Amino acid sequence: YETLVTEEAYIPNWNEDNSKFYLVTNKGDLDQSALFLMDPKTKQVMKIESDPKGKVDFGGLSADRNTRKIIFTSYTGDKTEYYWKDKAWETNYKFLQSKFPGKEVNFSSSTKDYSKFLISVWSDQYVSESYFFDTKTKELIFQYTPRPELKKVEKYLASMTPIRYKSSDGLEIPAYLTLPTGSSGKNVPVVVLVHGGPKGPRDYWGYNSIVQFLANRGYAVLQPNFRASGGYGKKFQNAGDLQWGKLMQDDITWGVKHLINNGIADKNKVVIMGGSYGGYATLAGLAFTPDVYAAGVDIVGPSNLFTLLDSVPAYWESARASLYGMVGNPNTEEGKKLMHEASPLFSVNKINKPLLIIQGANDPRVKQAEADQIVIALRDKGKKVNYILADDEGHGFRKPVNSMAMYAETEKFLSEVIGGRYQKDMPENVAKRLKEMTVDIAKVTYTPAVKNQEVKLNK
Repeated sequence: YETLVTEEAYIPNWNEDNSKFYLVTNKGDLDQSALFLMDPKTKQVMKIESDPKGKVDFGGLSADRNTRKIIFTSYTGDKTEYYWKDKAWETNYKFLQSKFPGKEVNFSSSTKDYSKFLISVWSDQYVSESYFFDTKTKELIFQYTPRPELKKVEKYLASMTPIRYKSSDGLEIPAYLTLPTGSSGKNVPVVVLVHGGPKGPRDYWGYNSIVQFLANRGYAVLQPNFRASGGYGKKFQNAGDLQWGKLMQDDITWGVKHLINNGIADKNKVVIMGGSYGGYATLAGLAFTPDVYAAGVDIVGPSNLFTLLDSVPAYWESARASLYGMVGNPNTEEGKKLMHEASPLFSVNKINKPLLIIQGANDPRVKQAEADQIVIALRDKGKKVNYILADDEGHGFRKPVNSMAMYAETEKFLSEVIGGRYQKDMPENVAKRLKEMTVDIAKVTYTPAVKNQEVKLNK
């Protein structure tokens, strides 16, 4: 069973007697992926279902581990919707919903006969809690919360709202908007938080620590699911091909315009921020639409698509054709032109707003060279740029002290540009680490890698 690199297929489970498997695919004429049942011997395929609303890809399948019968299927648009195939499970779910109105309920684990469960209860403003649930007695017993300290300040959490707006070519873009708690929702400073990937991942509704951090500091947060984001069908996802810095960037820019036109955003106080592709979009936003943003925070984002592709790690080699399909083929003149136009490094003279760059020295995906190159280019043109480099991190920060130092610098940077709150004091170890990671841009150097170098071995 073969698909193109722009399609998908996977097996989530097997049927009751192991004679057929469930297949999720968007092969051929399908836009949104659907659920099928396939016989591996005859290769016959029978469609089971797709999104009843016809808007999103097939989401999830849960099967009874004892009988292999389907319990439910799910689809995630603005939020996740469940379609129950088992009446007993549906009854239990609705009972739990009645006990936790306005909250999301998930079955986390269970006894073998499904008579007793651990469930999780959560929402965008409600810190996750775990309960024991007895389906026979309907007894509910609180167990614990994974984030007890966060529970103490739960009343300060902000609400996340799904929104829609049109991009430059009329394509509808799904997004999430979070307004600071207590805000009027009018003329507020905004951080556009762009997700990584770009192809396949997407933002979801619910509690998001970075979003809540930014909202707590006084910023509205826009999370656009721009074209190339996953879950909205094959056409939407593949519409991002060869559109880096172009229509994909428009999807973000028109989100800012939407907020300004509706009186939500202060047009002079909009910052763009993101990691990986979101870091690229940050650089592209400042380079290609310099009047839209007051500043940018680039976290492990590529600045030069040529060096990005040259440094593809060995475990990505099988996906090189797919990468060329996304950004352009550097072995063709047309591809070179596209990549040059889409690389923020080559439009660095247009960047005229403050920029904070955050990078891990051991990043195998977006190497340190991506940060070094644009820091040097900005420095040499007398532009303002702050540079944080962690010698013990890779593609994104994982060590708590590094993360705290990064966000301490980020909130200070944002406060200076668009006027939100920030915490001036910090633990001694965080202050020490931030000082260690702060780079003197005057000392940054970059030596281009030797391309296609041959190594001869003595026999």
